[in-house]
Amino acid sequence: MRHILITVLVLSALASCRPARKITEVFARKDSQIAMLEPQMLMAMHRASLMELVCEAAGGELAGLAEEAFLAGTVSLLDVVLLKSPAEIVAMSSAGEATRDCVVREAGPLARALALARAIEESRFEAAGEIAVALGLSPAALLGCQLSAMRWLC
Repeated sequence: MRHILITVLVLSALASCRPARKITEVFARKDSQIAMLEPQMLMAMHRASLMELVCEAAGGELAGLAEEAFLAGTVSLLDVVLLKSPAEIVAMSSAGEATRDCVVREAGPLARALALARAIEESRFEAAGEIAVALGLSPAALLGCQLSAMRWLC
């Protein structure tokens, strides 16, 4: 059962952000089997939501990349779940150039949003603050993004 749910999520995420969001909203709920069985998926969903919110809040070069940021955040942790390289996962998808650059080469405009999410996950708050400032986010805006991403999972 677990692998079926993961496969559905992955295929939807790779095909389009909108179906992936609907599926992840269902699976992210507290009573969901996938939430209990796959902590990596919860982390991926939090990362995806945080990256999307950061893009929306930062604007600038990240304007218009919120959906790709959500997909990049999800795909950036699927290598752990699927035991495939990020390049293999992106090759199976219809991901845009910004997602490919971010996930495979850790380059492009979304790479800083991914670096920010990773810094927060790893409790490297000084680095997270520096990245946030470089993105044009105030500490309050970053905290708001983080809280909204956490609320989305609950």
